[in-house]
Amino acid sequence: MAIAAFISSFFIAIVGVILGVVALNNIKQTGEKGTGFAWAGIIIGGFSILAAVALLSAW
Repeated sequence: MAIAAFISSFFIAIVGVILGVVALNNIKQTGEKGTGFAWAGIIIGGFSILAAVALLSAW
């Protein structure tokens, strides 16, 4: 799920953020690896959302 968050954050930012948060919760419970991909999905998705809001407000 963390990899899906990372990949989807490039295409649909909000999905990347949501999947990243869900992946982090699953990783905490199960102890699996993938925190880097989950955080990357959250960060990239968040910046994409902020950039879209900035562009729309400037337009």
